This record gives sequence, C-alpha cells and structure tokens, in this order.
Amino acid sequence: MPAIKKEIKNPPHFQIVTSDIVLAEVCQRAREKSCVALDTEFIRTRTFYPKLGLIQLYDGEQVSLIDPLEIDDFSPFIDLLADQNVVKVLHACKEDLEIFHHYFKQLPTPLIDTQVMSHFLGFGRSMGFASLIYHYFELELDKGASRTDWLARPLSEVQLRYAAADVWYLIPLYEEMQQHLAQTPWQSAVQNECEFLLEKCQKTKSPDTAYLDIPNGWKLNERELMALKLLAKWRVEEGIKRDIALNFIVKSEHLWLVAKHFPKHTSELLDLGLLPMEVRVNGKKNVAAC
Repeated sequence: MPAIKKEIKNPPHFQIVTSDIVLAEVCQRAREKSCVALDTEFIRTRTFYPKLGLIQLYDGEQVSLIDPLEIDDFSPFIDLLADQNVVKVLHACKEDLEIFHHYFKQLPTPLIDTQVMSHFLGFGRSMGFASLIYHYFELELDKGASRTDWLARPLSEVQLRYAAADVWYLIPLYEEMQQHLAQTPWQSAVQNECEFLLEKCQKTKSPDTAYLDIPNGWKLNERELMALKLLAKWRVEEGIKRDIALNFIVKSEHLWLVAKHFPKHTSELLDLGLLPMEVRVNGKKNVAAC
C-alpha cells in the first residue's frame, strides 16, 4: 500500500514573503527542485488588466505566499519562471499566464496544467481543482474565501490558508495524475497542449478582431458588421488606454445594438437601451463610429 503523502495528512503551512531578500532565498531554493506549484490571486472587476494580489509558490517543502504589494525586485522570481530545469505545475492556468505575461514579461516554462491532464484522463475540459482533490484523495477543500478582495491588507488567516491550499495539494495531485497518465498514450498530447497555452498567451490579440468576441455578430449584414468592427476596436483601445474593463465602457450587447441601428444622435442611444453613463461618457464616439 503506497504511503500517504504528507500534504494529505497535514494542513498547509506557509510563510508570507514581504521582502526582496526573502523572495530571493525562496526562489533560489525552488530552483533546486524538479518541479514547483504556482498559483495567483487577483482582482479583475473594473480593470482591463488583472490586479495581482498574491503569488503562491510551493517547492514541495515550503509554501511561500508572496505579497506583490511589498516586493520591489522580482528578478529572482522571473528567473525561476524561466528556469528550464524546473517544471511549473498550475491548474486552469489561462488567467495566471496572462498575469505573468503582463507583470513580468515571462511565462512559467516548462509548464504542466493539471486541468489539461484531467481532460486527457477523461474528466472533461473544465474539471475544478477541488473536485480533483476530492476524487483522488477524498479531501474536501474549503472554498469559502474564493471571493476575497486580494488587494486588501491585512489578509486574514482564513484567506491565507485558502490561498496556501491551492498549491499545497497541487504537487501531490500532479504526481498522482502523472502516474495515471503514464499508463495512457496521451503524455505527449498533454505536453503539446500546455505548450500551445504558452504560445497562445504570447500572441497579442489585435483590436481589429475584437468584434469576433461580440455575441450575435453573425446576425448583422456587411455594413452593420463593419460598424461593429470599428466599435469593438475603439472599445478595446479605450480599455487598454484607461485600464478599464470593456463592459464598463459599453456593454457588448449595447455595441451590437449601436451597430445594428446606426443612430445619428446620442439621444437615440438611450432609446436603444444604452445606460445613461455609457451615453454621457462615450455616446458621441459611438455615434461617430457609425
């Protein structure tokens, strides 16, 4: 009978990293390991770019909760992300990759995503971390702190334990799933999919194609679709410039209505159902785009 992993027998223990010196020590130790677990906590409600609130790192011995609000020199962490001798294990990593790319201009390589592994092991494409932990170890994770304001300080003990758990159990999960994956023909497919996630993250999405993300664009004729393309491009450029979430500029469904009906005056925008704030701040630009 296989030995029970220490992470399954014990609750997560962690240290909080708030200085450049300690971060450098933590990253140096991590670079001596064959793999580490990574996760991030962030806020993304009204901003175009996510606001990083916490980085979780587990090297198989120590969970480090890195406070990005206190760190000035991230170069040791960036070096860890780039270290080709250390596999970085994440779960459902799409938004984490976006954060690493935006903040550090460096993606975690080589990468293994346990959600990708779960898909090739027959769990479906969107298997949650807590569900996998329960499936393999019959442990129920407390997700009560998932709606935390990760930019608030101080973070409570409950919030910190929640954040630590996301990496504390990730390495034993990866090791367990890797044993099962080794019995399938899908190992190279998992690796290829993870490499594709990295490549996709590095590709800058052109504002010219933003209209493709607007629902029901296929219902528009050629002239209306061109208007939607111009409106969607303007909205993305405005979002980047002002670092504001797109739907806080103009909702997607309202862009579609403007493209469909070609209003000539801002007063018509209210009749279409646009919000007063949308009309007051951006109404003239919406009309001009048509």
